[in-house]
Amino acid sequence: MSRDLSFGHVIKGGREEFADHKAVASGPFEHGKPWHVLWKKDGESNYYMDIIILRGNLYISGDLGEAVYCWGGKVTPAFLLQCSFDYFWGKCEASENGRHAVQWSEQAAEAWLKDRWEDVAEEFADDLKMQAIAKELFDDLRNVAHSKFEWQALLIENQGTRDDPVAKVLGEDAYCESGIWDAGEVPMARCILHWQGMRMAFRQLGYGEKKEAA
Repeated sequence: MSRDLSFGHVIKGGREEFADHKAVASGPFEHGKPWHVLWKKDGESNYYMDIIILRGNLYISGDLGEAVYCWGGKVTPAFLLQCSFDYFWGKCEASENGRHAVQWSEQAAEAWLKDRWEDVAEEFADDLKMQAIAKELFDDLRNVAHSKFEWQALLIENQGTRDDPVAKVLGEDAYCESGIWDAGEVPMARCILHWQGMRMAFRQLGYGEKKEAA
């Protein structure tokens, strides 16, 4: 069974893993000075995070990987607590996967196929030949949904060929406009956990109005 990389599932797992963590700060937060927070469970290194704020940059390292998040102006713990995940994720300038902090999810790819199949089935309801072509294409994609490499290799194999099933079924602009290339991409689970762990640590230190889990 494929790993569930959905946002809600990752958050639920993070809440459990972070439950006994304690936040230890290097001192009071001051603009322009490095501010370090260690977020970990006593005696364990699982899911521990080193969090550093310096001017407009947030550096996170530890058991959940390394990443750098950057803003144009100075940031504060209170400001970071107000950031939605999508906004926070968009500020990632470097991670183990590069600036584009995503990973492939078989479930997301299969969900994309399911959504598109409903449209395709309706469009070709009266065309048995196109139904057969569409079914073969979607079966082929479903068989490689577990792997970004195999998924995109299949697309490359078909693109530009005389009988390209992707263009026939999804349209001539499908490779550019349908989202098929990155159909299975989701935010890196580690970025979600960086956001969640940071919020829990800052709230535990007294920043923000609430201290419950993110």
